[in-house]
Amino acid sequence: MGIQASQPHSESTMSNALQPKFPVVQIKNCRLILTALAIAGFLFNFYVFYPGFLTSDAVDQYSQALRHQYSDWHPPFMAMLWSTLLPVLPDAIGMLALISAGLWGGVALFAFRLTSQVSYRGLLVFVVPLLPVVLNFSGMIWKDVLHAALWTLACGILINDDGKARPASILIRALSVLLILAGTLARPNSIFASFPLLVWALRDESTWKTMGRAVVAVCLFAAAAVGLNKLMDVGRDQAETSIQIYNLGGISHYTGKNAFPGTWTPEESKKITDECFTRHSWDNYIWSAAPPRADCSFVTQKLRDQGFWGSAELTRVWLDQIISHPKEYLQSRLQSYQNFLRKPTQGRSIKDAATIVGGEVQKAPKHSLLTVAVIAYSTELAKVFRPWVFCFIAIACMAWVVSRWRSASNTIQFSYAMLCSATIYALSYFPLGVASDLRYFYWSYISISIAAVVIYLNAASHRSRQGESWRSAPIGISLSCALIVVGLLITALFPV
Repeated sequence: MGIQASQPHSESTMSNALQPKFPVVQIKNCRLILTALAIAGFLFNFYVFYPGFLTSDAVDQYSQALRHQYSDWHPPFMAMLWSTLLPVLPDAIGMLALISAGLWGGVALFAFRLTSQVSYRGLLVFVVPLLPVVLNFSGMIWKDVLHAALWTLACGILINDDGKARPASILIRALSVLLILAGTLARPNSIFASFPLLVWALRDESTWKTMGRAVVAVCLFAAAAVGLNKLMDVGRDQAETSIQIYNLGGISHYTGKNAFPGTWTPEESKKITDECFTRHSWDNYIWSAAPPRADCSFVTQKLRDQGFWGSAELTRVWLDQIISHPKEYLQSRLQSYQNFLRKPTQGRSIKDAATIVGGEVQKAPKHSLLTVAVIAYSTELAKVFRPWVFCFIAIACMAWVVSRWRSASNTIQFSYAMLCSATIYALSYFPLGVASDLRYFYWSYISISIAAVVIYLNAASHRSRQGESWRSAPIGISLSCALIVVGLLITALFPV
């Protein structure tokens, strides 16, 4: 991204521009108000979703946490973290408290920064965790939610760092990097989206040194994931095989020929080419499906029986099919990804989820009136806030920041790093997605919303310098913006 270590004129220019318009908030009163709001938000989220809600994914991870035996079908870090919380906060209570604290604590730290710049208008950022698309899942014990909570807290810490080389700043950056690492371990495909945040956390006067540090950090993150799995003797379930099966199913559908290795009856091959592939998910390839979806669980079963599951031969066939049929591969990926952006499934809602009581997983008890109201509000309105809408909000915000980069404050520039992270995270599901679940966009929802609030507050109170234009941004910033925008537009709009 090429973010410079500091821009000395920016913060002072911003501060001076704002002072005539807004009264300075008394620091003591401000801290009391923000702390009270953060605690109130935490208690609200904790009470509404107590004792924490689970679906089958989280139930599996809870079982691993109890047994201290882990597999890589789900990222084992979450189960490991859960197991450390169980002796102190049993069942799902500890995870719910951690998620609530991460979301509301991170937003509160943004509010601290913004109120120092735009007075009480900075309180607007507290709207973000109450948005339907955020509140919708903030009581679900999912890896997606844990990842977003940890990164929200990390970003809240980073935005309050002045970038100066002093012990306090170094400690702040180190803590934020650890939280980014924890979030990455909870959601491994977010490793690509961690790069913009690491660029900011590890920034230096030298752009090349900054980029080098971020690249090294990403490599260390990947090594940490591998090392943790070996240290904890994590079982190999070859979760990556799900991507290969879904891709081969899509290629089979669009070529009209069975692309899977092994021996198949004519009836099975016809079902694979005509019925199995859907734009929604790969689920019917592994689990029995009810009409109108075809039950294609025989595909996974036969791949296992013939020794192809997780094998090098399956990987070879998968790569060979992609190279031989790039058009059909891209067609299937565009179908799935555009469905994710436009018509994502919400999965099982809170009203259908399970919970844990006394160590036993059971159907959630009758909800309080407040919980019922929150479920109705967040579930119904979340349908309006489609991921593609937020992608275009991100594009508009990125263009605004880039066009004013030279005169932008560090706060605005950091919002650009968050936007890059959000969009890269969303784009990672183009090659890696196997379902169209709304929760996969959770970090993108939060980071785009916070960045939009930051930009709105600053845009409403700050006029950029005369003569600033798109060319005023460093080449690395302009290039990163162009690449991300083109990637979003092509994957979201290309006709299939």
